[in-house]
Amino acid sequence: VDSASKISPTIIYDTVKALRPYPLQNGSIEDSYHYDLVSALIKSIRGSDIDASLYYLAKLIAGGESADFIARRLCILASEDIGNANPNASMLASNILNIVLHIGFPEARIPLAQLAIYLASSPKSNSAYKAINEAQKVVQKDTTKEIPPHIQPNSDKYLYPHDFGGWVAQDYLLEKISIYHTDAIGFEKTLQEWHKKITNQS
Repeated sequence: VDSASKISPTIIYDTVKALRPYPLQNGSIEDSYHYDLVSALIKSIRGSDIDASLYYLAKLIAGGESADFIARRLCILASEDIGNANPNASMLASNILNIVLHIGFPEARIPLAQLAIYLASSPKSNSAYKAINEAQKVVQKDTTKEIPPHIQPNSDKYLYPHDFGGWVAQDYLLEKISIYHTDAIGFEKTLQEWHKKITNQS
């Protein structure tokens, strides 16, 4: 608005339009089609289609979408659709968000493209997304589960795992529940194997 007022003391649509880095077109942030493009970008990355991902990314940029909005959406995708199948995806997404916040367009298109390619190329897993949803369902159904006395503060019955080589048999719930399930995709397989090893599971 401040910049627009320098062009014209009376701010009208054409004044704001003159400040846009790209012309208005289908996919602009003023157009409902914008939301279709965001959906298409996310689904293309989830589906591992690199070319489609870059196409919809370019369409969003051409429509005037902010670099930080795109990066934030990709940060969410990195956890929701990739997660521990490739933990580096979340770290790269976070770094790219920080980068685009500092440089802006037109240069921000390059790290955004880098991120889109990386995410589309990564193994996919939504196990964390499903796990937290299931945990919240359990909590909503039963909010009265008590905490075992030995893991409450100041208990002398608590077994400190580090005193037992990193893991010791101990109950953390009074009643067993099953929340997390994985297909052991990508790095999840390494985590699963290590977890089975330290907990003495077959």
